[in-house]
Amino acid sequence: DVVGCNSTHIFDMYILGYFLTLGSGLTLSLDMKCLTMLMCTPSVADIFLSDKSNNVKAMFVGGEAAIQGLEYRVTSFINGYGPTEASIQCTAGNSPDNIGYPLPSTILYVVHPDDGTLCPPGVSGELWVGGIGVGIGYHNRPELTAEKFIPDSFSTNSGMVYKTGDRVKWNEDGEIMFLGRFDYQVKLRGYRIELGEIQAELEKQEGVNGALVVVHDENLVAFVASGMDDSSQNDALVESLMAELKSDSCRLPSYMVPSLILVLAEFPLT
Repeated sequence: DVVGCNSTHIFDMYILGYFLTLGSGLTLSLDMKCLTMLMCTPSVADIFLSDKSNNVKAMFVGGEAAIQGLEYRVTSFINGYGPTEASIQCTAGNSPDNIGYPLPSTILYVVHPDDGTLCPPGVSGELWVGGIGVGIGYHNRPELTAEKFIPDSFSTNSGMVYKTGDRVKWNEDGEIMFLGRFDYQVKLRGYRIELGEIQAELEKQEGVNGALVVVHDENLVAFVASGMDDSSQNDALVESLMAELKSDSCRLPSYMVPSLILVLAEFPLT
């Protein structure tokens, strides 16, 4: 197999891809050609899946929210999650809807941000990561280290946990659902709103390749990438999405439904 890892040498995913590939006796492609296996962020996956020189059968994505439908384009699909502070990866799953289960020797806690108690399934909180992969802190930043790396108060062992700042919840199958960042939380008309939850709901809908939600003039505005240049099709998608978000089947409360949805063919990349 030939593995392609689309990241710069200073990005932690490259370290993972480099050592996993060569340590397994596989071939690492430097020009991202002739690939049978792919490691990348979801937003660039289509570039390499559409390259006719590649025959990608297995794909690992991470670093950002997975895009719906990627799992159907390969035989084996892994959606991974993990901060650098916890040795790059600490969960893995086979669906873009969640970030999966803890890896071996990894402990995950979903902690209520107000009282520090463990959250039951279905209740969102901050993800704390424990286990052998947790780092010892930040170089020459003792105050930040003390804030983010703390003793594991839920275990009798003398280990440490890393406070990720990510908002997650357990689902009924014991998988972790990624909902966004605590620092992306906004307050609008008296309601505390997690923009990542709205984005996740939009990205679950058919015809949506990606979503971004912002607050503009005290209103929620959603930008959606459809992959289509046809304005009539994009207008129809807006109507469909708005109807879905306002339906009884949508889990978002009414105050989290965007006032405006703007559809683009694709998001500009830098």
